Amino acid sequence: MKSGTKAPEGMVSVTVPAGKYLEFESARGPGQTVVPELWKQIWAYFQDPANPPRDYKADFERYGAMSDPASVQAHIFIRVKP
Repeated sequence: MKSGTKAPEGMVSVTVPAGKYLEFESARGPGQTVVPELWKQIWAYFQDPANPPRDYKADFERYGAMSDPASVQAHIFIRVKP
């Protein structure tokens, strides 16, 4: 959303701090299944010291169309240290 644009009715606009983020994408499926599974993959990824360390300053999630609860896809963005 461009700066100065109003969020749609019932929604709130937030600003995500600039930084380097890694995107993790889930499979499609029921949200209660695919989201926890994706977080397990993220936690495992950051256990490997060869991967960049998390910054713990800002993470955010984006979800595809929610019209079909059985076919949700999550995108989780994790901020890493430069």
